[in-house]
Amino acid sequence: MNNPCLLKIYFLFIISSILIGCTQTESLPLATYTDLPAFTATPTEVSYTETPQPTFTPTPQKFFKDEFNQGFDNWTHFSINGETSVINPGNIGARIAIEKGYFIFDIERKLFWVYSIYNQFTYDDVRIDVTVANRGTNNNNISIICRYSEEDGWYEFNITNSGLYYIYHALPRFDGFVAYTILGEGGSNEIRQGLETNVYTGICHENTLTLMVNDHFVSEVKTGRFDLTEGKIGISASTFLSVPVTAKFNDIIVSAP
Repeated sequence: MNNPCLLKIYFLFIISSILIGCTQTESLPLATYTDLPAFTATPTEVSYTETPQPTFTPTPQKFFKDEFNQGFDNWTHFSINGETSVINPGNIGARIAIEKGYFIFDIERKLFWVYSIYNQFTYDDVRIDVTVANRGTNNNNISIICRYSEEDGWYEFNITNSGLYYIYHALPRFDGFVAYTILGEGGSNEIRQGLETNVYTGICHENTLTLMVNDHFVSEVKTGRFDLTEGKIGISASTFLSVPVTAKFNDIIVSAP
């Protein structure tokens, strides 16, 4: 190929073949993208078990103030027929309740004596203060009890809404009859009569029984031959011939004399 024209033709042929091959090359496919599904959080229920809180039960105290906002599980009750002076077996025969901060005696029977005894402790020397509101008839008794026992009896400070007071020794017999002996009696202008509120105080100290009304001294007696050295404390409400009687004890304070 010394002919210049042939070389030129051959060179053009090769160049043309290269250009034709490039135009026939297949184009590469474009990448495609698929949208991923949106993430949706599925709520999971978590259950909680509430731990019960411990129930607080107050421990009874020997000396205390009770405003009657709880129950009276620490009290026992009985009644006496005033016509026969005999303890009533079984049913008390009156309504005793704690309502709205009051220890309530509702008595509809004539000559009927209802007692509530605090049964958690026994006491030798003790002072008992009670605040009492009379909401029934004027003619009734409120009592404070000390050194009580079923076998040996008790001492009783008895205050009427008519202005009189009595201090007793009470001795139950085997047949339920209760013998009451008067240790002291009288009247006091310190007793607020009618639909009033009074504070009564009974103090049992050694062989001396002291009665106070509305923080004023009223009477003091010796126990004499009735030698009760210790026992439980209590409260009482009683009727005479006028009924019904509703006595409300606002509170009771038991302390050392």
